[in-house]
Amino acid sequence: MNRKLIFLCSAFLIMTVSCKEKSNETYTVKTVDGVKYIHNHASVWGDEPKVALEFVKQIGDKENDDENYYLYNLADIARDADGNYYVLEVPSCIKVFYPDGKYKMSFGREGQGPGDISGANNITISVEDNIYVVDAGNSRIQVFSPNGEDMGSTRLNPMALSLRVLSNGEMVFRKRWPSPLDDKIGWARIVDPEGNIMHEFLKPDNELLKSEKRFSLAVDSDDNIYVSFTSFNRVEKYDSKGNIIFRTDRPLKYKAGAKIKRKIKYRSGRISKIDWINSVSRFIEVDSKGRVWIFSYSRQLKDFENDWEEEESYYSRYEFHIFDKNGIFLGKIPIKVFCKKFRIFGDRVYFIDSSKEICVHEYKIVEKY
Repeated sequence: MNRKLIFLCSAFLIMTVSCKEKSNETYTVKTVDGVKYIHNHASVWGDEPKVALEFVKQIGDKENDDENYYLYNLADIARDADGNYYVLEVPSCIKVFYPDGKYKMSFGREGQGPGDISGANNITISVEDNIYVVDAGNSRIQVFSPNGEDMGSTRLNPMALSLRVLSNGEMVFRKRWPSPLDDKIGWARIVDPEGNIMHEFLKPDNELLKSEKRFSLAVDSDDNIYVSFTSFNRVEKYDSKGNIIFRTDRPLKYKAGAKIKRKIKYRSGRISKIDWINSVSRFIEVDSKGRVWIFSYSRQLKDFENDWEEEESYYSRYEFHIFDKNGIFLGKIPIKVFCKKFRIFGDRVYFIDSSKEICVHEYKIVEKY
C-alpha cells in the first residue's frame, strides 16, 4: 500500500512538473560545459506588456530664472536612500536636487589634486550613501560624502566604465580598454576600496566577442552582476565574485553581430562608407523587483541615419527588452523619450536627455497585472 501511494504521489508530481513545463513554451534551457543557457523563443507577456512608464517630473529646467536649474553636458545621475538626486555634468560638477526636484547644492571642481575631478563619466552611490565618481581624466575613482566632502580616491589602471559599488564596499567595473591579455583573465574587474584586484571575469568565448568588446553592466540588490553586450545577442549574470550564473538571449527581428557597410553623411556634407557591426543594446539596469531592463534596438540603423541625432525615426529605433532575474525574456515596451542614457533606482526610470531640453525625465514603473 505504501509503495502504491508513493508511486501515485510521484506520478502526480511528475505530471505537475510536466504540465508546468508545457504551459510555458517561450524558452528552453540547457547546460553546456557547466554553464546554464536560456534560449528565449518568444516573450512571456506576448503582445501585452505587464508594465508601463508613467511620467513623474523633470529634473533641471533651462527656462528657470535660477541658473542652478540649468544643466550642461549631462553624463549620469544617481539617487541616494533619501531620494536626493546627484546629477553629473562633464567635466567635474555634481548638482544635487531634493526629492521634489528643487535645487539643493553643487560640488566638484576641475583639477588633479585631492577632491578634484577631470573628465567624469559615471556616478554611483554606495549603501552608505557615499558618492563615487569615475574620474577618467585622473585615472581614479573619487569618493565624496553626501554633502560633497572629499573622502579620498582609489587609483585604477586600466580606467573604469560602468562602475557599480557592491554592498561590501568592493567596486565592479568594465575595463575601459581591454588588452589581448584580458581575453584570458576577463574584461571586467572587482576591486576592494584600496583598488586591490579581487576578481576578474567575463572572458570571451567566441571570435565575435573578441573583436567587439563593448558592453554595459548593472548590479541588483543581492550584488549579482548583469552584463549586456552592444553587438551580441546575449545577457550574462554573475555572482559577486565573478562566477557565471547563466547566459540568455531574446528573439530579434534582425541578425545580431552582422557586419555590413553603412553610408554616413557628416555635417560637412561629406559621405563615406564605414564597416558596421549591427548593434543590439546600449545600457542595462535592474529594477526593485529584480527585473533586468535593457535599452535595445528594435531595428537597425539605415544609411544616413545616426544614433546621436534627434530625428523623427528615433522612437522607432529603440525599445526596452525586459528579463526576469532568471534570464526569462518577459517582453518589451517602447521608448518614447529622447535620451543618451538611462538609469533605474527602485521603481523609477531616469532618462538623461542631452538634446534641446538638457534635463532628466523621471518615470514610474507601473504594474499592469
